[in-house]
Amino acid sequence: LKHAYPYLKRWHSFWKEEKGEGRARRDGNGDGLLEWGSDSEFVSQNVPEWEEKADGRQRAMWESGQDDLPNWDNASFDKEAETLSMNCVDLNSLYALDAYCLAQIANILNLSEDYDLYLAEYEKMKELINNNLWDERQGFYFDRHWDGRFSERKAASNFYPLLARIPEEKMASRMLIKHLLNPKEFWGDYVIPSISRDDPAFKDQQYWRGTIWPPTNYLVYQGLKA
Repeated sequence: LKHAYPYLKRWHSFWKEEKGEGRARRDGNGDGLLEWGSDSEFVSQNVPEWEEKADGRQRAMWESGQDDLPNWDNASFDKEAETLSMNCVDLNSLYALDAYCLAQIANILNLSEDYDLYLAEYEKMKELINNNLWDERQGFYFDRHWDGRFSERKAASNFYPLLARIPEEKMASRMLIKHLLNPKEFWGDYVIPSISRDDPAFKDQQYWRGTIWPPTNYLVYQGLKA
């Protein structure tokens, strides 16, 4: 842990590192929540042929690791901020979990200042996610456009707040009963498809549009344990 900790800290700092004009790298609208994005300054001059005409929005989708997830279909790209103009449930949940894990490592290494710093950041992210990405009417977490509209897309990664212990127990129960165990959405003989079964894109059955991925199922499983 002593060897790895500085590298883990550096990776964590990337997402909110100042990018000029006081803007955090992946917090394009400055609300404390993160969006997937792309830094034009870091794009290589020698990219593969299939990547040559990719714009910032496409690169942001690639950064998510869920390249063609339907959640991004209606997300616009802010060219000035170089991020999607939508707070992303998956990224914010993973970032919150990262802060929590760094706090635990700092505690083991007796770095009390770091422990307090990362634990406070985790609690702040937890508050922001619950206040801004939880839809009380639907009983679920959703990506949210900068103009305040919730996305209507329900993906397996919308369960990631469970991983970081973000929902209260009653909230988590609503997520499980209404969505996870619903055969019209994520349950069935084969569980947790990448996008809900009632999503128009589910019929595509390709890549992140309806197929089932072991990594997301594993992370949701760990979320249930948490």
